[in-house]
Amino acid sequence: MNLPERGRSVLSMRSYLLAIVLALAAPMTAYAQSADLVLCDRVAADPSDPDKPADVRGVAEIATSDVATAIKFCKQAAASSRRAMFALGRAYAANRQAGEAIAAWRKAAGKGSSAAMVELGVAYGTGSGVAKDEAQARKLFEKAAQSGNPRGVSNLAALGGAGGAAPAIPRRRARCSARPPRPTRKRSTSSA
Repeated sequence: MNLPERGRSVLSMRSYLLAIVLALAAPMTAYAQSADLVLCDRVAADPSDPDKPADVRGVAEIATSDVATAIKFCKQAAASSRRAMFALGRAYAANRQAGEAIAAWRKAAGKGSSAAMVELGVAYGTGSGVAKDEAQARKLFEKAAQSGNPRGVSNLAALGGAGGAAPAIPRRRARCSARPPRPTRKRSTSSA
């Protein structure tokens, strides 16, 4: 092997190693979060949001002192994150800005946020910020439940069957619960 061939070999080896490093680094950059999203999560993430990363605890209610911060950072992160858009809706709701909250939840639900679907369903079911519409609430809860959101399932169950009746018992359970109890046998004591 002469010197020019060896130089080409080293150059191709460097190119190959650089390609490997770039290929491995690409997935890591996909998971990087903006500082705005991290701050939004810190002050406004819902603990029950299925989109929330496991290492984010969330807050049950946004503290009054954190509302302005939540709106600022969630608004900045919302352009690239449905989770931040949902949290922005929570921040608006905490600030008693129902119209803005509904708009943010609609956008987040449109991007597939099941937590936003639940909040919209609650708004439609109660008439908070929108005209009361139980049919629309049911559709939203069903969609959230199909996405695997436990709050969607429980709110759908709370709506019950047609006309607000209690949810129907599945046939299999109905048969089991309708079965009479097994008779107990009395042991006879025989005297020998």
